[in-house]
Amino acid sequence: MRAERLVSTAAKNLAIRAGELTYQGNPCKNGHDGIRYASNCRCVKCAVDDALKQNESRKAKRIAADIDRVARQKAMQEPDYSRLNSLWLSL
Repeated sequence: MRAERLVSTAAKNLAIRAGELTYQGNPCKNGHDGIRYASNCRCVKCAVDDALKQNESRKAKRIAADIDRVARQKAMQEPDYSRLNSLWLSL
């Protein structure tokens, strides 16, 4: 295990010196092929998967907020009949 880590560290350092963004490291815990970012050693495929999940979550929140906003705008445009009824009753 230690020898694998040293090889991975050496590959990372070589990639950084060469100006590469990625390097071939050890396979990740999710079984991806081992292409990693040189800046943070993160698996490229895992990073892409996490970004897609986060975008889906943000999209769902944005849609819910838009639905709520439209409902509030619609409610503001409708007349307040309870206030009108109280005016009619006071006459």
